[in-house]
This record gives sequence, C-alpha cells and structure tokens, in this order.
Amino acid sequence: MKKTMLVIALLIVAIVFTGCSCGNEKEKVTYSLDDAGIPVGNGYIIFKSSNHQIMIAQQRVGGFVVIPAKVVQCAFDERWVLAMQLSMELDPSNGVEYPTNETNYWILDTLDAENPELYGPYKAVEEFAAMRTELEVPEKLELKDVYYWEDNYPRELVK
Repeated sequence: MKKTMLVIALLIVAIVFTGCSCGNEKEKVTYSLDDAGIPVGNGYIIFKSSNHQIMIAQQRVGGFVVIPAKVVQCAFDERWVLAMQLSMELDPSNGVEYPTNETNYWILDTLDAENPELYGPYKAVEEFAAMRTELEVPEKLELKDVYYWEDNYPRELVK
C-alpha cells in the first residue's frame, strides 16, 4: 500500500512540475534550421544539413533543392522567396566544400508551387534589383540572415 501511495505521489509531483500545454493557442510556434527547416513561400523551406549546407528546397518528401548552398540571407512572403547565396568550392585535400567570397542572388516565384519560376544567379546586386523591379517583387521584402528567421518567423504565413 505504501509503495502504491509513493508511486501516485511521485506521479502527481512529476505532472505538477512538467506542466501541460495541451491546446494552448498562445504557445509560441518555433522553427529551427537544425530540425525540419523553416517554411518559406508556398511549399518551400530553408533547410540545413550542415553548417555550410544551407539551401532552399521543396518542403515535400523527396523535394528537390531549388537554391543551392550556402544560403546566408533570405526574404519571403506567401509568393516570393529572395536569397543571397555564397558559392561553394571543393577542397581537394579533404573533399569538403567551403563557401567562397562569390555572392549570388536568387528570386523564386512560388505562385505555382508545382512549377516555380527561378531567376538567377545574379552576380551583381544591381542585376538582382533590376529583376526584382521587373517582376514587381514587393519592396517590403528585405534580405536578412537566415538565422534571423528562427526567432522572428512571420506566424501569419503558417497555414
């Protein structure tokens, strides 16, 4: 009897200290590059497989990489994904890819998620800006470091 009471008391203490957030709508939604990625656009994610392998890919299982590594900055809304990427170079001595100082800019139109339109890479920021204007990409989209989105993900895009 004493063992049963002790087990019940321990269970009650465990429940009290761990708490319960079942159905709490005010609970903060968090996303991580290290887990399943961060949703961007219409069915796409910023995905990280290593420190230098940060890319934008389709969110579905078996989805292909759209903007290759290393994506260092990103901006997005429900239609557009903008990215700044550092080119990668293979080190023949150890077979590992490392980022270079060469910057590329990309624009992804996800209006049709099954057939997205990809523009880039643009080597010069002026080319990138000109294409943004031509495509009428909203000026409010501002490139930010990819790690910014882990803490500041715009929840209104979550479906």
